[in-house]
Parts: sequence; structure tokens; C-alpha cells
Amino acid sequence: MDVCQAQKDHFSRLVNSSTIAVAVGVTFEGVELVHDLVASVKRWRRKRKESADLKELSEFFPLNRASVKANSMGSDHHPKWVKVIGRVGLILVVLGVVGESRYGAKLEDVQNDIHASDMARLTEAQQQAGDAKKSAEGAAKSASEAKDSAKQADKDAGIALDKSNRANAAASTALSEAVELRTSVKAAENELNEEHNKRIELEKSLTPRSAFAIRVEKGKAQLPDLTGFQDMKFDLVLIHDAEAVRAAGAIVVLLKAAGWIRGTTTFVEYGTPETPEDGVSVSWFLAPRRYDTSIPETEEIVRSWMRCEAAGLGLIVFLEDHEWEVHESMDLDHNVQNTIRIKIGFKPNPYFSPFKELEKKINPRERNFDRERMQSAQRELREQGEHPWLFPHQESPH
Repeated sequence: MDVCQAQKDHFSRLVNSSTIAVAVGVTFEGVELVHDLVASVKRWRRKRKESADLKELSEFFPLNRASVKANSMGSDHHPKWVKVIGRVGLILVVLGVVGESRYGAKLEDVQNDIHASDMARLTEAQQQAGDAKKSAEGAAKSASEAKDSAKQADKDAGIALDKSNRANAAASTALSEAVELRTSVKAAENELNEEHNKRIELEKSLTPRSAFAIRVEKGKAQLPDLTGFQDMKFDLVLIHDAEAVRAAGAIVVLLKAAGWIRGTTTFVEYGTPETPEDGVSVSWFLAPRRYDTSIPETEEIVRSWMRCEAAGLGLIVFLEDHEWEVHESMDLDHNVQNTIRIKIGFKPNPYFSPFKELEKKINPRERNFDRERMQSAQRELREQGEHPWLFPHQESPH
């Protein structure tokens, strides 16, 4: 509809423009008519004057009226500007007439389309009014039926409310039972998880200590906390027990891969004073001045003690990282330079320990403390690395 209205306005403007063009053209042609009229009036006045003058002259001179009349008639040609205006007016008239004819026809077609559209809308509105009337009648009937249904629904709602109250009571009872059942299931799950954890802990306690997975790159073992002590020796002391022998073999493979030198191996009987404690105990050379201030210390003694401490703590941290029970010991009867003593006893069974819960809290703290001591010992070695007596395999630059 908006498109038709826009076309109507457009063609109306074109028709009006054509009408204006015709009016302007007719005006321009009127200029030529006015010019001719003025020229005719001037000729008539001149003719009267000439006739009077000729009449007076004829009284004195005999004249031929025909020749005088021919000579007195002026030219009828129009000026150039009159001709131009007349031609422009003619062109405007022609264009205006053609425009009125053409655009008038199109304007009429558009008006017919608009009229047809209005009629169609009017017919549709009448039809919708009829449908609305029918719908209103149907709605009234439905409202009456709905009123009857509402009464029945109220009655049914009362019955349903009673049933709902009984159902709510039953649902509340079922919910309480479900909560109790959920609580029981949760408790059973907790017991099952606790039992599962205990079983895993028991299996871990009973599992023998195994060998270590050593990563090798370019033919060298990657043991950063144990390498750098290629001249370090280690002595083994263990009980007559298959699991202890197996653990000792794993340690031998580990330390030989790190470049350590295997020393003596001593077996002791269980129950003797030399029997190792459960787990693994590591001791290293202790500078004599640490327990006897009367003994002087030399650079060689200090060097051996610092290197043994860094190596022993590195071994302790490595075994702790692999969940081995290991601790530091002090064996003054085996205070040999550049030598680590490793004692291997029975595998501890923390599952049956009466202090199991306390050990779970203490062990992580001890491991962090051992790691900090190891890092401190390694840092001291690096800081004094400029002194050749710290590393026997290096030669003095002096």
C-alpha cells in the first residue's frame, strides 16, 4: 500500500508539472499573438494618418493611390526573440500535453490499484467482522459451558485436594526414609573407602622394597643428587633376610650407576648388638672435631666431611622420595673419610605401628627438613667450588 501511495504522489507531481509546462507554453505563444496585435494596431494608425496626408497632398499633386499604398505597407516579419519564445512555447505545450497524457494514464492506473486494494481491505474487514461475531457467539456459548465445567472442577478440586494431602503425607514419609537410606549408604561408602585404604596400606607395608627405575640419557644415569661423587665409597651392613638382601641389591645398582665405589659388605645375625634397625640407616664420615674438640681439623678432613654429608643426605632424600623408610645415624666406630655406611634391616611395617597416625604427620616434615639440609650442603659445595681441595678429581690451578 505504501508503494502504491508513493507511485501516486510521484505521478501526480509529474502530471502537475506537465500542466504547468502547457500553461507556460501557451503563455509564450501568447507573446507572439500580443506582438501581432500591437503591430496591427500600429499599422492601422499609420494607415489612417497616411490616408489623411495623401488626401491633403492629392489636392496639390496628382498621386496614384495604388502605388502609394504599396510603398506605405511595412514588413510583417516578426523579430527574432518573438520567434524564439514562440517556438519554446510550442515545445512546452507539446511536452506538457504528452506528459499529461502519459502520466495521467499511469496515475489513473495507480489510483485504480489503490481503490482495488481499499476494496479488498474493506471486504476482508467485513469478513473478519462476521467471523468475530460468530466467534463472540461461540465464546459466549463456551463461557457458559466453562462456567458449568468450573463448578464441576471445583467439586473435583476438593476431591483432588484431599488426595493431594494424603499423597503429601506419604511423600513426606518416603522422603524421610530416603534421607535415612542416603545417610546409611553414605556411611557404608565411607566405611568401604576406609577399608579400601587400609587394604592398600597393608599391601604397601607387606610389599618388598623393589629396584629403582633409573633414567639414562646418552649413556649416563640421570641422578642429579647422587652424581658428582665418583670417588665416594659405600659399605653395606645387612641382616640375613631375603628382603633385606634384595633391598641391598637395589641400592648397589643405584649407587654404582651414580659412579660410587662399592666397599665392604657385612652380614649380621638378628638379635646381636650389631643388628641394624628396621629400615635403612645412613651414616657418613664425621670430622673428629665435631665430637672431640681437641683433635685439629685439616682441609682434607673438612673436604671429606662436607662431601660425605652432601652425598649421604642426597641418598636419604632419594630413598624417601621412593617411599623407603630411611634415617640418618651416627657410627663413630666407622668414621672413614669419603665413605658412606648403609645399614639395611627388616622392612618396617607401619600398618601395625601404634604410632601410625602420628608418623603420617611427622614423616612429611622430616622429609622436607632432609631436603633442605641436602640443598644447603650442595649450595656450600658450589659456593666453595673455586677451591680445588673440595673436589679431589680437580687439579689445583696453582
